[in-house]
Amino acid sequence: MNKSNIITWVGLVSFTLLTFYSSEALFTGKQLALVLMGIVVVKFLGIGYQFIELKRAHTVWKVLFTGFILVFGLLVVVFA
Repeated sequence: MNKSNIITWVGLVSFTLLTFYSSEALFTGKQLALVLMGIVVVKFLGIGYQFIELKRAHTVWKVLFTGFILVFGLLVVVFA
């Protein structure tokens, strides 16, 4: 593994722990949905760009990938 993979992996683990702790005590209701979906979006983009190597893909794929997760996250927060 190279350095950027390790940094991304540590970030993903940190976000996972943050998700656990924020769901346990820090937020409730709509705030919790917003915070958790924000973390999910960041993790999804991190995995996509680093490990699926979307950073080297055509711009159309980047826009579709990012747009999908943003629309999905927004729908989950709105209907939560």
